[in-house]
Amino acid sequence: MADSPSPAHDPLSPSHDPQSPVYSPATTSRSSPAHMNPLVEESPSSLKRKRNEYDYTEMIEVKVGDPSAPKTLWVHKDPICTKSKFFRAATSGRWGHWNEKPIPLPEENAQMFAKYIHWVYTEEITVEHTEPHRRELAEFYLLADGLDDVAARNSTMDLLLAAWSERTHKAGCVRLIFDSTPPSSKLRLLTVHTYLDRVSPEFLERHADEYPAAFFHQLAVQAMRWREKPLFGVVRLHRASCKEDVPEDWSEGAVMVALRSW
Repeated sequence: MADSPSPAHDPLSPSHDPQSPVYSPATTSRSSPAHMNPLVEESPSSLKRKRNEYDYTEMIEVKVGDPSAPKTLWVHKDPICTKSKFFRAATSGRWGHWNEKPIPLPEENAQMFAKYIHWVYTEEITVEHTEPHRRELAEFYLLADGLDDVAARNSTMDLLLAAWSERTHKAGCVRLIFDSTPPSSKLRLLTVHTYLDRVSPEFLERHADEYPAAFFHQLAVQAMRWREKPLFGVVRLHRASCKEDVPEDWSEGAVMVALRSW
């Protein structure tokens, strides 16, 4: 492998210094404590020790965005492979010699991937979750989902719950989610539960043409499941992990368990 480039402070430059993260907007989120997220140590000092245990000798070159004019980003191999199953597979040898050519992400946004790099090193999500930026949280979740990073998905889901409990996401965000996810998606389920809990039938009747048909299909299915099971403030509790489908016990905690990844 060729010598790695010298670290730089800008994650869009050919290297990224894990000790000098660039993105530090006012609104950030530290990932959930250890009892809620098994990938995160409980104390900040433990987090620091864990990060320092990474091997920083190898770097991955990633080409992000339109193949005709991609952005080049660099990230240390060990930290990102620890968190992302996608990168773990991409560097396992099945894709060829990863250290001889860049890993392409043609469908992703370079700025959003730079925020993911920040997450890799700091376990902070530096995406605004106030209006009008809430759609970006959904975009970050979709990126984490594509890279198969369970901890990033779960931490983003917590932020989405907090944001959508204040104001329900708009039709454009719903369309993005349903255009980008399979029917089994936890993000779809959260979207449907949020609308069932907070949006009136009259509103949906007035704006029906703005929503995808798949959304109404899943909305109807969930509504039928709740005919004999009351809806207990779906957006209020969302902790623990999910290994199964929606549980039989539809208490507040049990409903939210089904929205976590594992």
